Parts: sequence; structure tokens; C-alpha cells
Amino acid sequence: MSGKTNRLISGALAILMVLLSAFGVMPQPAQAAVSEWVQVSATDSGAASFQGITYDGNQFVAVGIGDYGSSYIGTSADGYSWTRASAPNGFFQSVAYGNGVHVAVGSAIAASTDGKTYNAVGTDLSNTVSYLYSIVYGKERFVAVGWGGAIVTSTDGIHWSVVPSGTSNHMYGVTFGNGQFVAVGDSGTVLTSADGLAWTVVESQNVGFSSTMISVTHGNGYYVAVGSTDANMGAILTSADGIHWTAVSTPDVLGFVTYGEGRFVAVGPLNGVILMSTDGLNWTTTNTWANPFKAVAAANNEIIAVTEDYSFIRILDAAFKGLSVNYSGGTRAVSPTISSDTYDYNVSVTSADPSITLTAVFAPAPASVKMSVYDANNNKRIDSVSLASGQPSMLIPLENGYTRIELDTSQKGITHPKRTITVYRPAVDSMNADLAGLTVGSGTLSPAFSPGRQNYSVTANQPLSSLSITPTAIVPNASISVNGKSVASGQTATVDLAPGTNLIPVTVTATDGTSQKTYVLSVSGKTNNASLAGLSVSPGTLSPGFASDVHAYTVALNYGDTSLAVTPTLSNSQATLTLNGTAAANQGTVTLQPPVGISVVPIVVTAEDGKTTETYSLIVNRAGPSNNAALSGLTVSGGNIVFSPETRSYSFDVANTVSSMDITAAVADTGASLSIAGTSQLSGSSRTVQLAFGSTVIPIRVVAADGLTERTYLLTVNRAPLSNQAKLEQLTVNQGTLTPGFSPDTAAYSLKVAHSLSSISLTPASAPGNSVTVANVLYNGQSAGVPVQLSVGTNIIPVMITAADGITTNTYVVVVERAAPSGNALLNRIEASSGTLSPEFTPENSIYNVNVPYDTTSLTVSPVTQDVGAAITSIGKMTGAEAARPIPLGTGVTVIPIVVTAQDQVHKQTYVLIVNREGQSLQAAPVLTADSNGNDIASAIVLTFTDNEAWRSSITAVKVGTTELASGDYSITAGKITIRAGVLGIGNHAITIAATGYTDAAVTQSVAAAGLPYRIDEPQVTVTGLSATVAAAIYPLQESTNVPVTVVFQLMDGTVPLQMVAVKTKIQGSQEAAAQFNLPAAKNYTVKVMIWDDLQHQVSQATQQTKAIIVTP
Repeated sequence: MSGKTNRLISGALAILMVLLSAFGVMPQPAQAAVSEWVQVSATDSGAASFQGITYDGNQFVAVGIGDYGSSYIGTSADGYSWTRASAPNGFFQSVAYGNGVHVAVGSAIAASTDGKTYNAVGTDLSNTVSYLYSIVYGKERFVAVGWGGAIVTSTDGIHWSVVPSGTSNHMYGVTFGNGQFVAVGDSGTVLTSADGLAWTVVESQNVGFSSTMISVTHGNGYYVAVGSTDANMGAILTSADGIHWTAVSTPDVLGFVTYGEGRFVAVGPLNGVILMSTDGLNWTTTNTWANPFKAVAAANNEIIAVTEDYSFIRILDAAFKGLSVNYSGGTRAVSPTISSDTYDYNVSVTSADPSITLTAVFAPAPASVKMSVYDANNNKRIDSVSLASGQPSMLIPLENGYTRIELDTSQKGITHPKRTITVYRPAVDSMNADLAGLTVGSGTLSPAFSPGRQNYSVTANQPLSSLSITPTAIVPNASISVNGKSVASGQTATVDLAPGTNLIPVTVTATDGTSQKTYVLSVSGKTNNASLAGLSVSPGTLSPGFASDVHAYTVALNYGDTSLAVTPTLSNSQATLTLNGTAAANQGTVTLQPPVGISVVPIVVTAEDGKTTETYSLIVNRAGPSNNAALSGLTVSGGNIVFSPETRSYSFDVANTVSSMDITAAVADTGASLSIAGTSQLSGSSRTVQLAFGSTVIPIRVVAADGLTERTYLLTVNRAPLSNQAKLEQLTVNQGTLTPGFSPDTAAYSLKVAHSLSSISLTPASAPGNSVTVANVLYNGQSAGVPVQLSVGTNIIPVMITAADGITTNTYVVVVERAAPSGNALLNRIEASSGTLSPEFTPENSIYNVNVPYDTTSLTVSPVTQDVGAAITSIGKMTGAEAARPIPLGTGVTVIPIVVTAQDQVHKQTYVLIVNREGQSLQAAPVLTADSNGNDIASAIVLTFTDNEAWRSSITAVKVGTTELASGDYSITAGKITIRAGVLGIGNHAITIAATGYTDAAVTQSVAAAGLPYRIDEPQVTVTGLSATVAAAIYPLQESTNVPVTVVFQLMDGTVPLQMVAVKTKIQGSQEAAAQFNLPAAKNYTVKVMIWDDLQHQVSQATQQTKAIIVTP
């Protein structure tokens, strides 16, 4: 553990101390301190930082960090002055003493046999244990816990070994008490161990706390641990057994707890708080200091809490054990009863007592006790004279009235409250022997007390074993005796009660010494019945049968009876009992584990009076182990055995499909052990044994409870050999029918299927254990069979069976003929959504007429092929899925071709529907006049007509050829239809105006070029690999000289532009332009060649050429 730096350890401790806090209710601060603390500087000790402290029976021992980061171990008899011991390098966190050896732990382990010189030990643990936080000595061994759940142990403090803890959580504290070790740490982890070697992790639900527990101690029958929660609160946890814990809380984070001098003491590592408790449950905050505490020890009538720089010492007020007031004739009674927690006392003397001596007993005896005496007027008569514990004081003169005596145990700067004895001396003795008051601790006086009444009874809810009585005399210094024993006025006396009625005299003697008065109390005592009313056992029977006055019984048990339940019943439920030395409940069942042979179980009953006892003896005779090694039953799966315990050999046959057998055997004697096929088995449970082919001998061995007698039963199982049968039981196909029909003895079959069937599935069936392959694919029992792909023509499919013996084989063959694709491209029928085909449809006739009314604007055509493999290639201009859409019909004749492609993709057939849509009775449209003024491509085209508002408002479309213009391309006003410039290209255009209820108005409009006209010859294309060169010759259509133009070459993939090359040139006569393209892939492209008129800044629409580019892969 050497080599760990102080900085690392200090950092780890800083994390540890910040993680402190807990649950609910803060212990209330004391209202008045009964002692004080003194702060002592640790400068002279040589310690720069105290970290741990303990008491070894003679002195305090502290550990920590010395000057300049060195190690520190020091000793002190009183906590005031410290002597530094010689210690090896290291940061020491905790120290313990046992078997004459001091051991300090932290980043290293150091041990000392003289308390002066410490040597490094356990250095071989440095690779496995990084840091130890706490150490304790118990059961003749040291145990230390630390980082990562580390636990190390040593019997001599010199030689150390690591033991498993069962946790990887850091463990910060360990203690020993009530015969076991208890360790605490991170995440509410609690470990327990009876010997310090084998550790058990306490279940978290029993702890009920999941945060950090830092320190633990044991005292007053309780384990007490302190720690923190993540909410920066403190926690105090208590447990009577180390397993089941109860948490109380405090807002003060607590880092260390100890037990000593009859109290628990806990200190805080953050705010310097000090808490104390006598029972571990109820806590009092005694002080809060600015200095955070590291550790605390309580011993030698002192409590020493250490910080990094100081030790805070609290010298406890010595326990007040006795006080006697003596006069010339004897001793005067003092009241109340002497107690360490009582500081004021009273005593009365007679007028004949002029002086007294005082004897006070303290334990342990303080270094000094000062006695001062004051008269009734508070004048000091004796000033601070020394008084030795247990020794009579000097003679103290008394005046008439009250004399106050003060005893002061303060020392070394620590102040304790003074104990005061007030002595009353009357001026004249009295003859008054009356009581002013008489009270009892239990029950009620009947009748109520009156000084003149002398006889009383005490009424209680149940009989009493003792009674406390407090008499108070009218005259304070009168003498009182209770049941013959002297007691001071106002003081309590306790009287033990006998069973039945008790008469208790309370006698008062007046101060004159002769006048007396006796009061008598009648009290019922507890019974002395210590007998049993019943006693039962299970198993077994008492002999003789139970009777209360019989005190000895026997019970006989079998060897297999490993436990005995005993249930005693008390005659008096108020009595108590022990069974086999352990307290037991009335009518409660106690389970014993009797040994083989005779054992005696004492049952001791203690009567209600707590004194009378009776002992009953239960003599248990448990028989020895049996020598019975027989079976009581034997069964097997898949077989029938006629079993007899005396028959030891059995044999039977099973089929070859039986690969294993379940064997169930039961022993005749429950104490016997059983094995099947060499493996231990519980009686009555089943064991599975694997079977080979042929004979398998299975031994079933029984060993009697005595461990000597044994018996073996033999079970011979004959498994039949594997079958050599290699025939199919059935063979089916999912399409068509086998020829001939299947027979196990027929090996060859044929099957014809249509071309459309590209695969079939074969499903074979054979005997269990056989394996079958179809077309070399193993059949695994799937219900869908084995799929086989089919080629066109002959397909030979082998079906091979391998028998269960793995040797014998048999092959079946299925020959499948798959037809070639059909060349039939004929239709079976044509269905039209309107009208009737004429003539009536026949597959051989290809042309039909269909007449439809005017209101039929579209027609859906549904052709059906004769061959299912044929396909409808197109209907009209629509192909694929579009062919099913309605075909729009214009007025008049619409020709609809239907193309059918046969399955072989070679033969085709075209059918034609000539659809005649009836015309509508229409009004004549106005006559349109073409634009002949400025009708070039750069100008708007204005068509004129004699205005007809009805016709004009009914216009539905303006068409150029078959193309309908967009609404933004034209406008309609009175007598005019204006077409936007550039909409019509150069050339002649057939323009049609459609209007609802009118015939179409038509006109031919010519459009001239706006600039110079050009002509482009058909482009020439040269393809090399994926490179294409396009050349085009350009001619002017009228005289021109050096007219600048740009020839644009655009490569298209269908309608998608891919690349564009612009070539600038000047036209003078004919001119050639060329461009080169890198093609993306081998496929068909088109190239468009256009001329840009640089003067008009537009494309000359009349000069465009398109050429296909065919690239062969």
C-alpha cells in the first residue's frame, strides 16, 4: 500500500467527507450543559492533522499527518500533552489496539509492540489493497476495511491477508460487538461476519438506507452507524443485531462515532458538531465548533474529539457513587437517593448534633474535590478545602437552621456543576411522629393518605414482586424506617414482596428520640407457581404422559427425525421459562436438532415472584442410522416393471426410436442415499439415461443410512437396431398430378406443367429416422415441401432416401416437362364501356366499328387474351398500367389500335376500334381574320372577327394545331383575340377557337421571323466509344455579311437536358459548327442544334434540328 501520495488520499477523503448526510428529526440541544469542553492546541504534538484516535486501556493513541506531510502517530495520557512515536511513511487514518499490539492503517499498515516505534507491515498487499479507512480488534484478530470493498485481517498485527467481502463498494467503518464484526460503507452497504473471515452482505431492504455510511461502533447492546445522504443531511442508524437497522436523522453531517464512558459520541466532519446519546436512539447536541472533527474517543472519564489542528477535551463529571453524613452517634439519612444525575441533596439532624463529617464517593476519583460550607445567611464558613473521595471530611460545625455544603469537581479548566448538601438542624427537638405524605410507586393507596390514618391497602392491576414506598415526615429531621430499614424523609425505599399478602410497617421516630408512630401497608405479592400445565412434542410421544407433578419424560425418535418441536404451556401465564437454556414463550414452539443417542433438554420455569423455579427434563433418545439399503419402488418411462425389493435384476426391450429413458427409484428408508447410473439422485425423483443401440445396463445403487450397507439393482434395456427400410410412404406435388399415381415400389414418375409455372414443390413422406433429399436439398419436414426451379423443357428431379441405419439408400425420379412459351397473340374478346362492336367479335377479325352518342366523351376498352401468358402492349397511345384508363373521344371518328404481344415476345396482333361519336347541333361561329400587319415572331398576333358577345363569352379554348394555349398566352376583347408575342413560332399555324354550343372557328396564321432567317442542315453524328461529335451546316436564307450568331448544341436523355455546348460564329454564306460530348453511358440520346440570333437576342425558332445519338454497348 506504499506509494500512494498524500494528495491522492486527501482528495479521496475530501470526497468521502462531502458525501455525508441523512433522514428526519434533529436531536434537540441540551437546555443546560452539565460539563464544558476545553480546546487544546496540537502544535506541540508534531501533528499537522489528526485523523483518528483510540484508547488502549492506559493512554490515548492518535494518528494522522505530521509536519511537512510526514506520518504521525502520538500518545497521550490525558489529551493535553502528546508524545510522538517513530512511524514509517504513510497517511494514517485509523488505529486499533489488541493483544499487546498497536496497528495504524491508511495508505500503509504500521504496527508497534511497545507503542513507541512503529514498523511498516503488510507491504505485500500494496498491489491489491490501495487504502484502508478503519480498523478494529475482536475475537483475537485485527480486521481493517477500505477502498473498493477491501478487507484485510491479521491475528498478530504483523502478518496480513486479504479476505473476500462480497462487494466492490468502498467500506469506511468497522466495529466488533456482541460476538460479531460489522462493516459499513457506500450505498448503504452493511457487511457482517462472525469470525472476520467469512462476510455476508446484509440485504438492502433490511438496512433501509442507500447513501454513505462512514463510521460504526457498538455499545449498550446496539450497533450505531453514522453517515450522510446525497442531500447533504446527516444520518444515524441503529441496530440490535447488525442486520435490521433503523435510521434517525440530523441536519448535521456526521463522520465518526464511538462508545465509551456509558455513552455514544458522534462528531461532524463539516461543521464541528458534537452529539451524545446514552441509548443510541435519543441524541443531544452538546457543542458546535468552527473546526470540523476527524475522530473522537471516550475513556478514562474523558472525551477527546480531534480536528486537524486541535484536540477538544471534555473531562466528564465523576460518577457520584455515595454520600454519608456522620454525627457522634451514627449516620443520618440523605435524600433523595444518590445518583450521578442528582446534584442537590437534603439531610436532617437533631438539635443534639452540633457538627457532622461528610464522606463523598466518586468513581473514578477526580484529581481534586473542593468543599465549601455556607451558613443560612450564605456566609462562607469554610472555603475550598480539599476532600478525598471515600474519606471523611474535616469536622463541619452546624448552626440552628440550614447549613449548605458545596462539593466542586471542576479541574483543568473544565467546569462541572457543584453538588449541594443542605443540612437542617432544629433549634428544639419535636415529639411529632406523623407523616406529611406517603406514596407508593405501583398501585394506589386505599383509602387516600391522611396523617392520622395508620392502616392502608395497596390496590394494583396485578400482583407485584416489589413495591417502592416514599414516606415524608412532617418534621424534616424525624427518623423513618420502612420494613425495618432506615430511610430519609422524602426518600424512596423498595421492599421485595412474598407471594400472598404482605404487611409492610412504616415507623416514624420523632426528633425527641422516643415518640413513634407506625403506618401499615397491606400488599399482595406475586405467586410462586413454577409448574407447567402442559408439554407436547412432535414427532414422538412423551413417556409417561404429561402431568404437572411429573418432572422427567422420555421421547423416542427415528434416525431420520433430525428436528424435534417442543411446546410447553405454563400453569401461570405470568411465569417465565427457558428451554434448553434459551428463553421461550408460553405455548410457543421451540425446534431442536437432537443428536444421535440420548440428550437431555432442561425446561426451567421461573414463577411470577422471580425466585421460585421448577425444572422439567425431556430425555430424547434418537435412534442411530438404519442399515436398510432396499428400494421401495422402481418405475421407468416406456416400460412396465413388476418390482420387488428383493429382485435386483430387470430386463426389457424398447424400439430403436427410444433414445433415452426416465428412471424413478424410491428408497425404503429415508436416510438411505441413492445413485442412478453413477450419479446421486433424490429418492422419488426422475433421472434421464441415454440409451445406445443394443443393450444398456443401468446400475441403481442404494447405500443405507449407516454408510456401510449397500445394494445394487441392475436394469438392462435392449434398444432395437436402426431400420434399413429406405422407401417413401408418399410423394406429392403442389402442381399437377404424377403419372403414374404414387406407389412405394414405383421409382419413376412424369409430370407436365405449363410454361408459366417456373417452379414446383415436392413433399416426400418416409419412416421415422429416415432422411430424404429432394434435388439434393434435405427435406426437414416443412409442410410446403421442397421448392425446385424448372427450366423450359425436361427437368429430372431425384428424390433420395437414406434409411435410419445410415447405409441403405433408395432413389425415386420425377421427370417434369415444362412447356415452351406460347406464340398465341389472339384476343378472346373485347369489351367497350359504351356502344357495341360491329361486326360481332371473333379472334380472327381485327377491325371493328363502335358508334357512341355525343354525350360519351371517353371510352374504356377492356381486351382479354386467349393465352394467359400473352400481354396487352398498348391501347391507343397508352401502354402498361395507363392502358386501363378511359380514352377521350372527340366529335366524329376516333381510331383506337389494340396491340397484343404473345408470351414468346415474338408474335404480335393488332386490333382496331373505329369509334364514331355523334356530332352536336351547333350554331355557326363568327369568321376569324388572320393578322397580316406586323405578324412576325416578335409581335403579338391579333385575330379579328365581327363581334358576337354570346359567342365570345362561350369560348372554352384557343388551340394551335392540337395544342391548347394557356389562358395567359391570349386575351379576348370585343372583336379581337390577341395572342402574346413569341407564343407562335415562325411559319403557318392552324388556329381553332372552341366555344360551347358553336361550331369551331378556324383560321390559318403565318408568322415571319423577326431577324435574319437561317437554315440548319441535318446534323451529322460520329460516335467513338462514349465520345460523340456533332457537326451541323448553317445557311442564311437572305443576303447577310458577318452576322454574329451562337450555335447551341444540347445533349438530351429523353426530355432531360444533360450537357450544352455553345459555339460562336459569323454567318457569311454557308458555315459549319461542331461540338463534342462525353456520354455518361452506352444508351440512346438525342442532340438538339439551335441558332441564337445575337442581334435579336433570341433563338430563331425556324432553325432547330434534332438528331438521335445511338451508342451501342
